Amino acid sequence: MSKNCSGAIRIAVSGLVMGAVAACSSNVPEAAEPEAEFTLQPIRYPEIESNDIYGPGCRFRLDNGGLSALAMTRAEDAFIRVDGTVFPLGVDLTSEKAPLGTREIYRGQQYQMALDLTGEEMASGGGRTEYTATLRITDAENSLLYEQPGIAQCGV
Repeated sequence: MSKNCSGAIRIAVSGLVMGAVAACSSNVPEAAEPEAEFTLQPIRYPEIESNDIYGPGCRFRLDNGGLSALAMTRAEDAFIRVDGTVFPLGVDLTSEKAPLGTREIYRGQQYQMALDLTGEEMASGGGRTEYTATLRITDAENSLLYEQPGIAQCGV
């Protein structure tokens, strides 16, 4: 058995023991269900087309994650894709300015996004510029759901 599996079994067994203790004691509250895992999905051409995500802006991708954008920003809005759904986010006009009229922070009803351009500007060809960046996604209660370094490619 691998180290990872034995750790998972230990966690499962300890969870069963805790559940049994909670069931036998009227003073111990039930544990809350764990939140579902948060996974950003690439925004593909069908989503770009159906949500009309064209024009100048920045696209965030993982440094080693291929060319697919996990977030897209424009001057007036931004987009992320979670569980097959594209979520539009409105611009926070009080946040720091970024290239091409974009901003650092965008907010929606369920999610907030911060795209922090941390690196020096690097030309990437075709009139585009790349920056080392960090993408952060929080929920409506401001709990961190996602934080990853990557590349922001900005252009028309």
